[in-house]
Amino acid sequence: MKLLFAASLLLLAGCPQKPDCPIGFIGDPQKAPEAVVLWTDGVSGQFHELTDGQALPLEPPPQGGYVMYVGAKVRNVEGCGLQFSATMYDQMTGAQVGFDARSTDLTIGADGWGYPQSNNSNVSNVNGCPQVSTKDVQGVTYNLRMIVTDKRGRSVTIDHPIVPTCAASDPDEQQHCLCTCSKNYYPGKCPLHAPDDGGPDRD
Repeated sequence: MKLLFAASLLLLAGCPQKPDCPIGFIGDPQKAPEAVVLWTDGVSGQFHELTDGQALPLEPPPQGGYVMYVGAKVRNVEGCGLQFSATMYDQMTGAQVGFDARSTDLTIGADGWGYPQSNNSNVSNVNGCPQVSTKDVQGVTYNLRMIVTDKRGRSVTIDHPIVPTCAASDPDEQQHCLCTCSKNYYPGKCPLHAPDDGGPDRD
């Protein structure tokens, strides 16, 4: 057993260790972190820069409800193990309405910025609906706060007003989204199909 243990140590010593972050640092470590918030529809895999007052599509994720997919392009940060932490909150009361945080490894774009990989699990899935409070989510302006933090603890925060918006091409899905993202939701309020049409119901 001792000989086997010693041999194992020799094998480990002879093998090159995988670096923690093969991407390395993106940008200039002497400068403050920078970020530009991005959004995607969750289907096309295309990222777009978020602007103030942006109508953000509410999408049905596997976990249920409706979410908005948001991330950021960044620089002057570590490229691996980066965390996107996104909160949607009421402009009037400051109350948190939705939240999601994800850790991801970035890819480097031709412009020198680090981008999230084109997969919904690599960006924040901000849960806007169902909405159980007394204020609609759909079509109403809220604030989105994105906090980007790397493994060194370097961080940057960006705020944008946004308008969560149901924009499904399927009429049944659109109606379900409008209902689910309206105020005073309760389980069973918004079946995806009428009970007599033979289709599955979804609350």
